Amino acid sequence: MNMEAESEMLNLAGQTLTRAGFVKISLKNHLCLLALRKGCGSNYHLGTLVRTVFESFFLAQSGYGTTDLSVYPEVGEKLAQFTASCTKGKLRKLSVEASRVVGALLAIYDRQLEHAPLGLLVSAHDRAEENFSAAPSERKSLNTLVTMEQVRRMYESKRSPSQSTGMFTMW
Repeated sequence: MNMEAESEMLNLAGQTLTRAGFVKISLKNHLCLLALRKGCGSNYHLGTLVRTVFESFFLAQSGYGTTDLSVYPEVGEKLAQFTASCTKGKLRKLSVEASRVVGALLAIYDRQLEHAPLGLLVSAHDRAEENFSAAPSERKSLNTLVTMEQVRRMYESKRSPSQSTGMFTMW
């Protein structure tokens, strides 16, 4: 990260999303879910939700939203099943169960949008974009990211308070 980008992130650190910004993002996500539930969605709607899932995960990883990461692989699985059921780019209706799971994730994301500092929102967006822009062999799946985070949390919880050097110690 260059100096200008670091300075910009510092300026955003204490700010939260405006109410208008929150409404715009939340409404876009919920309308994408509705379009897919009704069977009139497109790849845009699916892609928007997939990016939202990744952004939400990165926010949770930073301590905003939920400590229970099980929602992420579940949403990922439902959206993957949905994608596999679609033929030649034509999307079908999202199942009731998949809609419920995605809706629960959107509720988490809405809370994250309301409470996370703007700098973290930008960082989560950038991290998701970086993952999607990577070469296919370098992209990390949601399951991989969740597993890595669970391992990190496990090791962090085993560190003693006197070992707060930022390095992990294996027991």
